[in-house]
Amino acid sequence: MRFLSLFAALCLATGLSACANNKDHSETRPYLEDAKTRHNVQWENDPWVPQDWIADRGGQVAVIDRFYADGIITNQFVKDDVPVLEVGRTFMELSALDRRRVLETVDYIFGMTDSPQGMFSIQHAETGDTIGLYTKEGAQFQ
Repeated sequence: MRFLSLFAALCLATGLSACANNKDHSETRPYLEDAKTRHNVQWENDPWVPQDWIADRGGQVAVIDRFYADGIITNQFVKDDVPVLEVGRTFMELSALDRRRVLETVDYIFGMTDSPQGMFSIQHAETGDTIGLYTKEGAQFQ
């Protein structure tokens, strides 16, 4: 019995060190986006529209209220004549697809890209940093 546990420990140690030193293995990196596909065209064939969320959640006000309640959006204001959408930690934890959908929904409801500026800035609530902007062409993140 003692020999068996020593043998198992030796195999386990050898196997783990072999895996740690193997530089030829591939990794799954789910939180990194495909750098070869531009954000604006990545989902151009997506059939989703903002009206889907609005119909499912009971109207425009209900959708925006839910964004605020979940901490996705924390504030909206105008700074230097540019509309600013302040987003929270929950927004940062969303997938790139859901971030785009949130921004598209906000623009659909408030029509910010129809304003003279034709865009709105996206600001991170915790840091105050501008993390991107949204135009009729879609979202561009820094």
